[in-house]
Amino acid sequence: MALIAVRAVNSDIAGRRAPFQFLRACRLQIDASQGGEPSGSMTRRRIIILLQRCGRAFFRSVFLCVLAGGAASAEPVPAAYFGMKLVQTSLEPTSDAERERIRMVEARLRERLSEAGAYSFVDTAPVATKMDLYDNLSHCNGCDAAFAEQLGAEVAISGEVQKTSNLILHISIYIREAGTARLVGGGSADIRSNTDESWRRGIDYIVKNRILKQ
Repeated sequence: MALIAVRAVNSDIAGRRAPFQFLRACRLQIDASQGGEPSGSMTRRRIIILLQRCGRAFFRSVFLCVLAGGAASAEPVPAAYFGMKLVQTSLEPTSDAERERIRMVEARLRERLSEAGAYSFVDTAPVATKMDLYDNLSHCNGCDAAFAEQLGAEVAISGEVQKTSNLILHISIYIREAGTARLVGGGSADIRSNTDESWRRGIDYIVKNRILKQ
């Protein structure tokens, strides 16, 4: 569904142009055939060939219109987004820079999914008090999916960044079906430096090469 939404603009443009291209192609072929011959001199076989060519162009135009219509009608999936969690497994204390980075990738994930038209996001404020009871909503035995169902969303999205050291970090995104907690999407990426740029690249990779291709 995500990929269809991303391609909707180009497909829609192609679909709107296709019928006009079909009509123009038929007219040009007939005009060209008549250009070097006296009026009414086209052979029966020539007419059949031209009609066959126009028929193929017609069916191509119909296909493009149907494809464009289906792509344009794809709607974003309503999602309850529960943010990102920094899981610190190194021996170093969490720095202010790391706290800022977790907020940065949390916002970036939401922005990228919104820009792609893949997901729309519901307000999670009604379950905020319940959310505070859990340290990590990515691993809460399905509480995220239950909250998403209460909020009227179709999926729950959450994530975490696990830091083993400044050279070994791992980003994971989980997309679970509301109510059932069945994993229906997401992805992960290893990053090899603890910088703003590496965190951004990690989250962008997951969105582009994992989530939007599912």
